[in-house]
Amino acid sequence: MKNIVSNVMTTSQNLISSMETMNDYHDGKEQFNIVSSIRRKVVLVNYAAMSYLLSFTVILLFVSNYLTIPFYCVIQQRSPDGLFYYKAFSWFLLVNFFMNYGLILHGAVKSLYCSPNDLPLFNARVHEDWGMCQRCDRQVPVRTRHCNICDRCVLKRDHHCYFTGSCIGFYNQRYFICLAFYSMAGALYGFYFLENYLSASYVTLFSVEFYKYFIPYTMVLWLLRLQDFGTVLLVLLLYLTFVGFGGGCYFFFWQCNLILTGQTSYELMKGKKTFQTTPRNHLRSIFGPHWYLNFLFPMPFLKSEDDGMSWNTTSTKFL
Repeated sequence: MKNIVSNVMTTSQNLISSMETMNDYHDGKEQFNIVSSIRRKVVLVNYAAMSYLLSFTVILLFVSNYLTIPFYCVIQQRSPDGLFYYKAFSWFLLVNFFMNYGLILHGAVKSLYCSPNDLPLFNARVHEDWGMCQRCDRQVPVRTRHCNICDRCVLKRDHHCYFTGSCIGFYNQRYFICLAFYSMAGALYGFYFLENYLSASYVTLFSVEFYKYFIPYTMVLWLLRLQDFGTVLLVLLLYLTFVGFGGGCYFFFWQCNLILTGQTSYELMKGKKTFQTTPRNHLRSIFGPHWYLNFLFPMPFLKSEDDGMSWNTTSTKFL
């Protein structure tokens, strides 16, 4: 799983690096055309990743509610109430997933600070501790960085998320963390019922015949008409569910590490620590008061104690 994520990140970073270094090799109209071409390719990656995540989520819910959960309840002789609760919990996971997904997109807009298309500010206040974005030709707050994909400066930019097609910044980081958590929980929930179904109707996964779950093997069985195509698709879905669980774990625990260190992904990878703060203060900065409530249901009305531009120096100090 880590290799898959690393390959995707490496490819995207290569595209972004090409955009950043274009000034060294081209100018004028030729430069604009090349940068536009690269940006279009990255946008296509965005749409592909978004389509994959949303389609996979809906398919997994459909298979769980209409096949694997009912099958599990019959095998385990659960009551109709048990079936209802299993399905209700799957819908609870789905609602939280999509609400956090939508709030990520909403927060991404709020996190935008400026763009190259903005009109210049006359008589603007000069902030001594702010940096300068050369692309936007404007002073930007501390921890604000320019995204070459969105072509915007983003408050407390953490990274660009291809699965939502937006930057993760100050106003939507909490929802990204919760989305990763529910992706992890939903994939694990779906994997459990799917594994039970395939172990009963195909081959027990954790047995000496586990090799029959290799995709090439199942494809050969299907081509020889020794296995139906539906089983092949379910085995493939099992793989994707496992990858989804691994991806959710990766992003969730990566963000937990950032909370502990009080850094963004950029700061951590560059070995920078602009501020020194406690994990508790960083939690309140991201989630607002009563941070744990965000993991029960999205809480957009719990406002952060910071604004993404001026950092609270009473609980945070410059290094």
